[in-house]
Amino acid sequence: ATGATSATGATGAGSLVEFVQTSTPQTLTLATPTTVLTLPTVITTAGQEIKLDFVGEIELTTGPGVGNYQYTVSYTLFNGVTPLATLTAEKDHNESSAATRVYGEILSLTWVDVPAVGAQNYRIEVTVTGTNITTIIVLTRALNAIIFG
Repeated sequence: ATGATSATGATGAGSLVEFVQTSTPQTLTLATPTTVLTLPTVITTAGQEIKLDFVGEIELTTGPGVGNYQYTVSYTLFNGVTPLATLTAEKDHNESSAATRVYGEILSLTWVDVPAVGAQNYRIEVTVTGTNITTIIVLTRALNAIIFG
């Protein structure tokens, strides 16, 4: 059975989706901030809100014979030059191994921005610092924006 019909709601602006995603590996240099994702420019009007979702996978390798290692991985969400949020993963180990070791980190972030009217330029930057790290590779990563209002 069909329920009662009510009045139609007001027509709104709806929402828009912008996204960028890749699984192409990108090699990073230790202690060098590197942009790994950039959304297409989003033009906003008064009262709009933008929900941003990010996930990123990074792989760090230590060389053979390393007795200890330490690393800090920081992902920062920017709008233009303004940092909005930073996620950090840290590890500090003292273990001897004759083998090369590979470590992975997967970080995710959800953020709501209420920007000024105009062009919004969202990007994700990664910085890795540490000791006895031989290679750093960013793997699968994605940044999505849903624009409301």
